[in-house]
Amino acid sequence: MASILARDDDGNQIVRTMIAEGSSTYKAKLFSFMSSKAGSIYSKDRTGLDLGETHIHFYSSSAEIIFQEAGYETETEQEYQTRITANCVKTICCYDSKTTYWLRGADFQLKVIPTESVFLYATMAQHIPAQYGGDVRFMDGGYDLSYLTEQHNVINCDGGAAVKVICDEVNCSHRLSVQLDHPVGFQLSLQVKVRQYT
Repeated sequence: MASILARDDDGNQIVRTMIAEGSSTYKAKLFSFMSSKAGSIYSKDRTGLDLGETHIHFYSSSAEIIFQEAGYETETEQEYQTRITANCVKTICCYDSKTTYWLRGADFQLKVIPTESVFLYATMAQHIPAQYGGDVRFMDGGYDLSYLTEQHNVINCDGGAAVKVICDEVNCSHRLSVQLDHPVGFQLSLQVKVRQYT
């Protein structure tokens, strides 16, 4: 009886595992940033062109710290950084892909391990309430980065299967927010690798 299963020359069944839909191709997206540091995002292509898919926000214990906001209309970039250093306790770096993709997971890597507790969170559509399909907590509970070591400085989050993330430029429901809660003005560099298929 003939087999409808694909087999190699030795008669072994050939198995093709699908991670994402159709003929999707693996394409990691990387970006790095520093907490409490304006202008610290790095996310460029091999020619040095900014990919334009990431942005950063800084928060005090009560509100977002915005460049030249009301009351600070004439501040310089240096004065803005001074204000961040004196007040920032939460840094959020957002990744807004320009295309629909399949998300498998992400890796978070530190160059220097903090001696104080710094908590890491990762959330899809953090700005949209859960009852409307947002606030999907990819990493919840707060990963204390001070538990890492120089030998083990990477947090690997593998979903096992990929989830389709549809590019939504109106509501930004595809936004991945990487949040660091840290001591006032604390500066810590973090590299993020989003494992995705396009």
